[in-house]
Amino acid sequence: MSTRAGLQSERTVLAWRRTALAATVVCALLVRAAVLDDSWRPRLALAFSVATLAAVGVAARRRHRRYRFDATDPASLPAASAGAICAGIAATACTALLLLA
Repeated sequence: MSTRAGLQSERTVLAWRRTALAATVVCALLVRAAVLDDSWRPRLALAFSVATLAAVGVAARRRHRRYRFDATDPASLPAASAGAICAGIAATACTALLLLA
């Protein structure tokens, strides 16, 4: 099975765009929750969500630039970026669970 060079990188860039879109939707929902609720919980969840969205945006932009210059570059996402995204998702999820309590 043969694939054209660059298709995998294109799929990766598209996946990062979908991830950024999902993070944006979560931010929008948390903005709505922060406006409707006067407690600190939605604001904390929103802060974590915005930080996660920024980390996703930086990582996606870095990945897009790298693939634009060399579509066959096999280097993975730096550990710091992956760690920041995972920590942000976990923090957002934990504080969002507080909204349900």
